[in-house]
Amino acid sequence: YFFEKTVENVNQGTYPALVADPDDVLRYSLRVQTTDGPLDDIQILDDLGAYNGAARFVPGSLTINGASSPAGAVDNSDPYGGTNGDGLIDVSGINIPESSQITIQYDVRLASGLADGTIVTNQAGLYAAGVKLVDSDDPFVNGQSSPDVMGDEDPTIVLIEAEQPVGLSKVTTQATATIGEEFTYEITIPSAPHTAPLYD
Repeated sequence: YFFEKTVENVNQGTYPALVADPDDVLRYSLRVQTTDGPLDDIQILDDLGAYNGAARFVPGSLTINGASSPAGAVDNSDPYGGTNGDGLIDVSGINIPESSQITIQYDVRLASGLADGTIVTNQAGLYAAGVKLVDSDDPFVNGQSSPDVMGDEDPTIVLIEAEQPVGLSKVTTQATATIGEEFTYEITIPSAPHTAPLYD
């Protein structure tokens, strides 16, 4: 089976989301895919604050897409639960037939005071009878993990870009011009390289 966690930046419309601003809404997707056998009565636990030293999200901002909850599953998630009050996904009683998949999707808002360069790290766990089977893997980091190799699962990481890019620069391409002569302006946006994509 495969257990994957990916993230989209709802505000910036980027998937996968590599960077985000404070206050952006992130949409995480937890996908479990079976191959040659079913998974019965499994549980997904995702403590959003477990891998971060301090709060990264607005307490209470966690909302699960109800349409994505598997049929018959029990949802004990808590938008104020988890480490630092960052939110807790707890869905149990999940049954997945062989050669099929389920996806649980939820939104959560980043805190407003996050400093530039802050790393937001998340990794969920897949459990059976209280025993962890595997951690989630982000397939956009080092590719898809192998179901036959334990421990090669990569966490899902987003970099906070709180600082704004420097302004644009505008220069002419020649020092002088005669009346009626065409010349060119060169505009560079931003005037120095920025580490995050620019939008709008």
